[in-house]
Amino acid sequence: MRKFLLLLLMSGAALVSQAQTVDNISPNYCMRYDRQHLFLQKDSGLNVVDYDLEWPETVNYSQVLPLKRFMSQQLFGFETTSLDSALIRLSDDYGKPVTLQFKTLPDDRRFCYINYVAHVLSYSPGRWIAYQLDATVEPQSLSVVKPRAVHRYIIYDLSNGEVLLPEDVVSSSVVNGMESQNFYNRLFAPLSDDDFSDIQRCEVDGLWIDGQDICFHMKVTTSDHTVAYDVKLPYNQYSDALKKRMRRLVERPVKTVEPVMSSTVPTWRGDTIYNRVATMPVFKNGEEGLRQYLSHISRPEVDLGKPVKVQMSYVVDRDGNVVDVCVLAPVSPEIDRHAASVVRNMPRFTPGQQDGHPVCVRMYAPINYKP
Repeated sequence: MRKFLLLLLMSGAALVSQAQTVDNISPNYCMRYDRQHLFLQKDSGLNVVDYDLEWPETVNYSQVLPLKRFMSQQLFGFETTSLDSALIRLSDDYGKPVTLQFKTLPDDRRFCYINYVAHVLSYSPGRWIAYQLDATVEPQSLSVVKPRAVHRYIIYDLSNGEVLLPEDVVSSSVVNGMESQNFYNRLFAPLSDDDFSDIQRCEVDGLWIDGQDICFHMKVTTSDHTVAYDVKLPYNQYSDALKKRMRRLVERPVKTVEPVMSSTVPTWRGDTIYNRVATMPVFKNGEEGLRQYLSHISRPEVDLGKPVKVQMSYVVDRDGNVVDVCVLAPVSPEIDRHAASVVRNMPRFTPGQQDGHPVCVRMYAPINYKP
């Protein structure tokens, strides 16, 4: 696959000139990217927590509250619409960061391994956004944490504010074996001949639309193992495999949505976020530091026929850390994810200042990808 030339249109001088005054109109789209690896201790329990979350702050000028509640319940086991409040509660559940060296080697049986993933699979403005959600909590024998395992594929209907599961969108004709033989030949094509001849059970574990294709995540059980795989089928040939409500979601005209006014004062961890301050944040070592940073970034291996631009937003906090990384103008899940990692991993800035004190500052930077 061809790789991209990545250009981050941001320099020490450009950081000042591109700083914008954000008004009280909510963005059409704002996807927050948060990824952490934590080692926490609560009482005698040791908890290793990894999360990689793409959290929908705003989609289609909506706060998508039903989607946030569903995601929170599936991932964390409780309902909230705020990612920050969810992460605070997880800290309460799993303890405080381990900062000191242990005097003796910890007992492995007291460990618990926790992993949360929420990834966007596809997005169609005004129609839907599709997600893959995974949560695993694996306590060892002496851990008091309860085990959990969640694996979900969902589609969120933006016009009706509904979460759709595979059974809500897959036609009963697929489940009952009433589609054409050609359909099933293509659906099971990734299986080996031995697995195909030994199918004990199969299910459409997930479904989403990606461009002109219907994407099926299949789970097939044989006599001795389970096979999971993805397969794409052309929508124009196999749309009958979907229920009418899903076909309407794909084919109906998109309704115009008016921007929503917001009077909320933006904050980060209780600190006011400014957009213009007397001294704006500066990237370490300016333009030369930026070039050095970009020279060490691997390019995403995806095909692209034309130049694209991902509009990013992020906050430089009072310590100069890059936080609250968001995509405001998406291109594709893969490119958006890469752009977010580029921004999230930037080294510490010299923080912005107002009245001689460091403050949080919201920054904006487009990231261009060229074939």
